[in-house]
Amino acid sequence: MTALASTKVDKRTPTKKSDKKTDKKTTQPKNDVDHLESDRTPKAEVAPIKPDKKHGGRSIQDVKNDANGLYRTKRFSEAAALVTASLSSFSGGDSQELKSIAAIYSLLGKAYNVGMAPGTKPTDAYVALRKALGYDRDAGSAYVPEIEHALVTVAAKAALSFAAAKEYESALQAVRLAESLGSKSPTNQSVRAKLEDIASELYRAAQDEMSTDSDDAKKKLHQIQGIVDTKSPLYSKATKLLNGQ
Repeated sequence: MTALASTKVDKRTPTKKSDKKTDKKTTQPKNDVDHLESDRTPKAEVAPIKPDKKHGGRSIQDVKNDANGLYRTKRFSEAAALVTASLSSFSGGDSQELKSIAAIYSLLGKAYNVGMAPGTKPTDAYVALRKALGYDRDAGSAYVPEIEHALVTVAAKAALSFAAAKEYESALQAVRLAESLGSKSPTNQSVRAKLEDIASELYRAAQDEMSTDSDDAKKKLHQIQGIVDTKSPLYSKATKLLNGQ
Protein backbone atom coordinates (compact mmCIF):
# COMPACT_ATOMS: atom_id res chain seq x y z
CA MET A 1 0.00 0.00 0.00
CA THR A 2 1.15 3.41 -0.69
CA ALA A 3 1.74 5.74 2.10
CA LEU A 4 -0.92 7.99 1.03
CA ALA A 5 -4.19 6.89 2.59
CA SER A 6 -6.84 6.21 0.08
CA THR A 7 -9.53 8.78 0.30
CA LYS A 8 -13.08 7.54 -0.10
CA VAL A 9 -15.08 9.44 -2.54
CA ASP A 10 -18.78 9.92 -1.75
CA LYS A 11 -20.37 9.02 -4.98
CA ARG A 12 -23.89 9.93 -3.85
CA THR A 13 -25.45 12.61 -5.90
CA PRO A 14 -25.58 15.70 -3.81
CA THR A 15 -29.06 16.85 -2.86
CA LYS A 16 -29.93 20.06 -4.59
CA LYS A 17 -32.00 22.60 -2.79
CA SER A 18 -35.11 23.46 -4.74
CA ASP A 19 -35.00 26.90 -6.25
CA LYS A 20 -38.73 26.89 -6.63
CA LYS A 21 -40.61 28.99 -4.13
CA THR A 22 -43.90 27.73 -2.86
CA ASP A 23 -46.66 29.69 -4.59
CA LYS A 24 -49.01 31.17 -2.15
CA LYS A 25 -52.57 31.96 -3.15
CA THR A 26 -53.15 35.65 -3.35
CA THR A 27 -55.76 36.69 -0.83
CA GLN A 28 -57.98 39.64 -1.70
CA PRO A 29 -57.59 42.32 0.89
CA LYS A 30 -60.59 42.48 3.11
CA ASN A 31 -61.20 46.08 2.45
CA ASP A 32 -61.39 45.39 -1.30
CA VAL A 33 -63.91 42.62 -0.73
CA ASP A 34 -66.03 44.94 1.31
CA HIS A 35 -65.81 47.48 -1.48
CA LEU A 36 -67.00 44.96 -4.05
CA GLU A 37 -69.87 43.90 -1.83
CA SER A 38 -71.00 47.48 -1.39
CA ASP A 39 -71.04 48.03 -5.16
CA ARG A 40 -73.53 45.25 -5.73
CA THR A 41 -77.09 46.48 -6.49
CA PRO A 42 -79.29 45.62 -3.50
CA LYS A 43 -82.18 43.33 -4.23
CA ALA A 44 -85.58 45.04 -4.07
CA GLU A 45 -87.88 43.40 -1.59
CA VAL A 46 -91.39 43.22 -3.07
CA ALA A 47 -94.04 43.71 -0.44
CA PRO A 48 -96.76 41.08 -0.58
CA ILE A 49 -100.00 42.27 -2.12
CA LYS A 50 -102.57 42.69 0.56
CA PRO A 51 -106.10 41.79 -0.46
CA ASP A 52 -108.91 44.23 0.21
CA LYS A 53 -109.89 42.44 3.40
CA LYS A 54 -110.45 43.72 6.87
CA HIS A 55 -111.16 42.10 10.17
CA GLY A 56 -113.33 39.07 9.81
CA GLY A 57 -112.26 38.60 6.20
CA ARG A 58 -114.76 41.16 4.82
CA SER A 59 -113.84 44.05 2.57
CA ILE A 60 -115.66 47.35 2.38
CA GLN A 61 -117.10 46.20 -0.93
CA ASP A 62 -118.51 43.09 0.74
CA VAL A 63 -120.34 45.28 3.24
CA LYS A 64 -121.64 47.56 0.48
CA ASN A 65 -122.89 44.62 -1.54
CA ASP A 66 -124.72 43.07 1.40
CA ALA A 67 -126.30 46.41 2.34
CA ASN A 68 -127.29 47.06 -1.25
CA GLY A 69 -129.11 43.74 -1.32
CA LEU A 70 -131.21 44.82 1.65
CA TYR A 71 -131.79 48.25 0.11
CA ARG A 72 -133.08 46.64 -3.07
CA THR A 73 -135.78 44.87 -1.07
CA LYS A 74 -136.76 48.06 0.80
CA ARG A 75 -135.22 46.87 4.05
CA PHE A 76 -133.68 50.28 4.61
CA SER A 77 -133.28 50.14 8.38
CA GLU A 78 -131.66 46.71 8.15
CA ALA A 79 -129.24 47.98 5.52
CA ALA A 80 -128.29 50.87 7.80
CA ALA A 81 -127.86 48.52 10.78
CA LEU A 82 -125.66 46.13 8.80
CA VAL A 83 -123.32 48.92 7.71
CA THR A 84 -123.22 50.42 11.20
CA ALA A 85 -122.37 47.04 12.74
CA SER A 86 -119.33 46.70 10.44
CA LEU A 87 -117.78 50.07 11.37
CA SER A 88 -115.52 48.62 14.07
CA SER A 89 -113.68 46.64 11.40
CA PHE A 90 -112.68 49.71 9.40
CA SER A 91 -110.93 53.00 9.96
CA GLY A 92 -110.08 56.26 8.25
CA GLY A 93 -111.74 57.01 4.95
CA ASP A 94 -113.45 53.62 4.76
CA SER A 95 -115.12 54.17 8.10
CA GLN A 96 -116.32 57.64 7.12
CA GLU A 97 -117.69 56.36 3.83
CA LEU A 98 -119.64 53.61 5.56
CA LYS A 99 -121.05 56.05 8.11
CA SER A 100 -122.36 58.20 5.28
CA ILE A 101 -123.91 55.19 3.57
CA ALA A 102 -125.60 54.05 6.79
CA ALA A 103 -127.01 57.55 7.35
CA ILE A 104 -128.44 57.68 3.83
CA TYR A 105 -130.16 54.31 4.22
CA SER A 106 -131.60 55.37 7.56
CA LEU A 107 -132.86 58.74 6.34
CA LEU A 108 -134.24 57.22 3.16
CA GLY A 109 -136.21 54.65 5.13
CA LYS A 110 -137.78 57.25 7.40
CA ALA A 111 -138.67 59.67 4.59
CA TYR A 112 -139.98 56.92 2.31
CA ASN A 113 -142.21 55.41 5.00
CA VAL A 114 -143.69 58.79 5.97
CA GLY A 115 -144.21 59.89 2.39
CA MET A 116 -145.82 56.64 1.26
CA ALA A 117 -148.07 56.14 4.30
CA PRO A 118 -151.75 56.57 3.32
CA GLY A 119 -152.60 58.60 6.43
CA THR A 120 -149.87 61.22 5.99
CA LYS A 121 -151.11 64.76 5.28
CA PRO A 122 -150.40 65.92 1.70
CA THR A 123 -148.02 68.67 2.82
CA ASP A 124 -146.06 66.29 5.08
CA ALA A 125 -146.02 63.57 2.42
CA TYR A 126 -144.79 66.09 -0.14
CA VAL A 127 -141.89 67.19 2.04
CA ALA A 128 -140.99 63.60 2.97
CA LEU A 129 -141.09 62.32 -0.61
CA ARG A 130 -138.91 65.14 -1.85
CA LYS A 131 -136.33 64.18 0.77
CA ALA A 132 -136.70 60.50 -0.09
CA LEU A 133 -136.11 61.29 -3.74
CA GLY A 134 -132.78 62.94 -2.96
CA TYR A 135 -131.67 60.18 -0.59
CA ASP A 136 -132.60 57.47 -3.06
CA ARG A 137 -130.54 59.09 -5.79
CA ASP A 138 -127.57 58.91 -3.43
CA ALA A 139 -128.33 55.30 -2.51
CA GLY A 140 -128.70 53.92 -6.03
CA SER A 141 -131.88 55.36 -7.59
CA ALA A 142 -133.77 52.07 -7.30
CA TYR A 143 -137.01 53.80 -6.24
CA VAL A 144 -136.79 57.13 -8.09
CA PRO A 145 -139.58 56.20 -10.56
CA GLU A 146 -141.86 55.03 -7.75
CA ILE A 147 -141.28 58.14 -5.64
CA GLU A 148 -141.78 60.46 -8.60
CA HIS A 149 -145.02 58.68 -9.49
CA ALA A 150 -146.29 59.25 -5.95
CA LEU A 151 -145.25 62.89 -6.07
CA VAL A 152 -147.35 63.57 -9.17
CA THR A 153 -150.49 63.24 -7.05
CA VAL A 154 -149.13 64.33 -3.68
CA ALA A 155 -147.51 67.54 -4.95
CA ALA A 156 -150.77 68.80 -6.50
CA LYS A 157 -152.67 68.16 -3.28
CA ALA A 158 -149.93 69.75 -1.23
CA ALA A 159 -149.98 72.85 -3.43
CA LEU A 160 -153.65 73.36 -2.64
CA SER A 161 -153.01 72.95 1.09
CA PHE A 162 -150.06 75.35 1.03
CA ALA A 163 -152.13 77.98 -0.75
CA ALA A 164 -154.93 77.62 1.79
CA ALA A 165 -152.40 78.11 4.59
CA LYS A 166 -151.03 81.23 2.84
CA GLU A 167 -147.69 79.53 2.23
CA TYR A 168 -147.71 80.86 -1.30
CA GLU A 169 -144.10 80.24 -2.29
CA SER A 170 -144.35 76.59 -1.20
CA ALA A 171 -147.57 76.32 -3.17
CA LEU A 172 -145.85 77.47 -6.37
CA GLN A 173 -142.94 75.09 -5.83
CA ALA A 174 -145.33 72.17 -5.37
CA VAL A 175 -147.25 73.06 -8.55
CA ARG A 176 -144.03 73.34 -10.51
CA LEU A 177 -142.86 69.95 -9.30
CA ALA A 178 -146.19 68.28 -10.06
CA GLU A 179 -146.23 69.70 -13.57
CA SER A 180 -142.59 68.76 -14.20
CA LEU A 181 -143.47 65.15 -13.34
CA GLY A 182 -146.36 65.13 -15.80
CA SER A 183 -149.32 66.06 -13.59
CA LYS A 184 -152.38 67.22 -15.53
CA SER A 185 -154.47 67.82 -12.43
CA PRO A 186 -156.87 70.80 -12.64
CA THR A 187 -155.71 71.57 -9.11
CA ASN A 188 -152.49 72.96 -10.57
CA GLN A 189 -154.31 75.60 -12.61
CA SER A 190 -156.59 76.41 -9.67
CA VAL A 191 -153.58 77.08 -7.44
CA ARG A 192 -151.83 79.16 -10.10
CA ALA A 193 -154.96 81.30 -10.55
CA LYS A 194 -155.16 81.90 -6.82
CA LEU A 195 -151.50 82.89 -6.70
CA GLU A 196 -152.02 85.37 -9.54
CA ASP A 197 -154.89 86.94 -7.56
CA ILE A 198 -152.71 87.24 -4.48
CA ALA A 199 -149.92 88.78 -6.54
CA SER A 200 -152.33 91.36 -7.97
CA GLU A 201 -153.41 92.43 -4.48
CA LEU A 202 -149.79 92.67 -3.37
CA TYR A 203 -148.88 94.77 -6.37
CA ARG A 204 -151.66 97.28 -5.79
CA ALA A 205 -150.67 97.57 -2.14
CA ALA A 206 -147.01 98.05 -3.08
CA GLN A 207 -147.90 100.86 -5.47
CA ASP A 208 -149.78 102.69 -2.76
CA GLU A 209 -147.00 102.22 -0.18
CA MET A 210 -144.00 102.98 -2.37
CA SER A 211 -144.04 106.70 -1.52
CA THR A 212 -144.82 106.30 2.19
CA ASP A 213 -143.24 103.00 3.21
CA SER A 214 -140.85 101.88 0.51
CA ASP A 215 -139.33 99.08 2.60
CA ASP A 216 -142.68 97.36 3.12
CA ALA A 217 -143.60 97.96 -0.51
CA LYS A 218 -140.37 96.31 -1.67
CA LYS A 219 -141.08 93.29 0.52
CA LYS A 220 -144.42 92.86 -1.22
CA LEU A 221 -142.80 93.15 -4.64
CA HIS A 222 -140.21 90.53 -3.76
CA GLN A 223 -143.04 88.32 -2.54
CA ILE A 224 -144.74 88.65 -5.91
CA GLN A 225 -141.55 87.42 -7.60
CA GLY A 226 -141.66 84.33 -5.40
CA ILE A 227 -145.26 83.29 -6.10
CA VAL A 228 -145.64 83.74 -9.85
CA ASP A 229 -143.59 82.54 -12.81
CA THR A 230 -141.11 84.84 -14.48
CA LYS A 231 -143.28 84.88 -17.61
CA SER A 232 -146.19 86.39 -15.66
CA PRO A 233 -146.95 90.06 -16.39
CA LEU A 234 -147.10 90.67 -12.65
CA TYR A 235 -143.53 89.45 -12.27
CA SER A 236 -142.38 92.00 -14.83
CA LYS A 237 -144.38 94.80 -13.21
CA ALA A 238 -142.95 94.00 -9.78
CA THR A 239 -139.43 93.98 -11.17
CA LYS A 240 -139.87 97.35 -12.87
CA LEU A 241 -141.31 98.94 -9.73
CA LEU A 242 -138.39 97.61 -7.70
CA ASN A 243 -136.01 99.21 -10.18
CA GLY A 244 -137.82 102.54 -9.86
CA GLN A 245 -139.46 102.42 -13.25
